[in-house]
Amino acid sequence: MATAAIAAAAAAAQRRVIETFRISGATSPDAAVTLPTPDRRLERKVLERLLRVGAVRETEDGRAWLDEPVLAAYRRKRRTRALAMIGGVVAVGAIALGVTLA
Repeated sequence: MATAAIAAAAAAAQRRVIETFRISGATSPDAAVTLPTPDRRLERKVLERLLRVGAVRETEDGRAWLDEPVLAAYRRKRRTRALAMIGGVVAVGAIALGVTLA
């Protein structure tokens, strides 16, 4: 239960950080804004991760913008990885059940 709450909090933090850029229209280098400094620790971690993967980019003068295509690719990759992990867990469970029933 705690894991689900943590995942939900992380997803909400990511939505808030992304919305900060979208609401201000910072979705291109020309529309970049001053890099926000989130108040919440989890949002700071999300922003750091988005910067690291290139979904949020910085201009030479220190402003930042949301790179929507990179964000979409990042989300697809994470979703694919999560589904693969779930598939692996299901496969291991099925094998364990088969061994137990045999």
